[in-house]
Amino acid sequence: ILMSIENIKIVKIPEFIDKNGTLIKVESNIETSFAIKRFFQIYASKGDIRGYHAHIKYFQFMFCSQGKIKLVCDDGVNNKDFILDEPSKGIIVPPLIWCHQQYLDQKNILTVLSDGEYNENEYVRDYDEFLELIKK
Repeated sequence: ILMSIENIKIVKIPEFIDKNGTLIKVESNIETSFAIKRFFQIYASKGDIRGYHAHIKYFQFMFCSQGKIKLVCDDGVNNKDFILDEPSKGIIVPPLIWCHQQYLDQKNILTVLSDGEYNENEYVRDYDEFLELIKK
C-alpha cells in the first residue's frame, strides 16, 4: 500500500486534570489504532535534528512529552510539517513516510510507540532507496 501524507492522523490524547496534576493515557488499538509493541523516548536539545528515515511496515504514534518538536514528513511527492508541543496531541505516522524531527526548545522529549519491535531491516535510511521502494 502506498502511504501518503494524507494517511498521517492527528490524535487528541485524553487528559485527566485535577488539582494534583494532569494524567494522559494512550492505549493500544484506541488512541494508536494498533497494538503497541515498543516504547521509546528521545531526549534532545534545541537545534538537534534526528530521524531521516522511513519504516517499511511499522506504524508509529508520536507525541511530545516536553518541549516543542517539528516533525517533517515526506511521502515522496508531498511534504508536510507538524508541530508537536503538548503531550495531549499525538500523530500516527504510517509506514513508508520519510520523517525527521527538529527539536525547537532547550529540553525536548519525544515519546514514540510502535507496532513492531526494533529491527534494523525495517528501516530505510537512504532517501533514494526510499523513493525506489515507494515506486514499487
